[in-house]
Amino acid sequence: MSFEQDVEEAALRAANACDAVVKKYAESDVVDEPNITGALLGQLDARLDGTIGKIEWKSRFVRGGPGKAAEESWVGADILLNVRLNAYGRYYDKGVLIQSKRLEENKELSKSEADRLHKQCRDMINRTYAAYVFVYATTGIRCGGAASFYDFPDQNIHGSCPWSSYQFFTELFRCPIGDPLLREANFETILAPEPQPRHILFVEAIGPEPRPAPPSEPVPGMEP
Repeated sequence: MSFEQDVEEAALRAANACDAVVKKYAESDVVDEPNITGALLGQLDARLDGTIGKIEWKSRFVRGGPGKAAEESWVGADILLNVRLNAYGRYYDKGVLIQSKRLEENKELSKSEADRLHKQCRDMINRTYAAYVFVYATTGIRCGGAASFYDFPDQNIHGSCPWSSYQFFTELFRCPIGDPLLREANFETILAPEPQPRHILFVEAIGPEPRPAPPSEPVPGMEP
């Protein structure tokens, strides 16, 4: 096995987690966006646990926003997903923000919902460019960059979310996407004073040829 093979297998397991939630949604076992998101994170937590290739994966939930008021204040992100990998001579610790929407294929958001998503994406990108949109449908979960929704409200969100869940997680685990400031050590600093996202999932992967963890550094522009 190699780094590429191991992370592709991990991405496949993450995609299988998405497929399992889509099946529950199609069978009406989960219905609205918050329940779908909760089920998705539960599936990811369960499937990214154990040995995949030569890498040992584990995950845990970090406490997010404390309630309805916080959820309404943090209008940008439903999920903060933080991934730390140390294997095959590679080390990274980075995160992404994700806003979810529920919409079937060949349907469009209402103007008010498109306007709301536009604002949510602007709010996320004002924090980080590592911001994404997940679209839940009974045919699957599609993913796209929040930048696609930054300048104008977009009612055809499926057209602006070209990635499958497998493509998204492959890029996340291989490391082309993600913000190294969105790591657990910085959560209190970089998310303050705003409430945290509703859900924060931390995923750690440790494999052969690990590198020493780098010393912690202050968040740029937020030094004491």
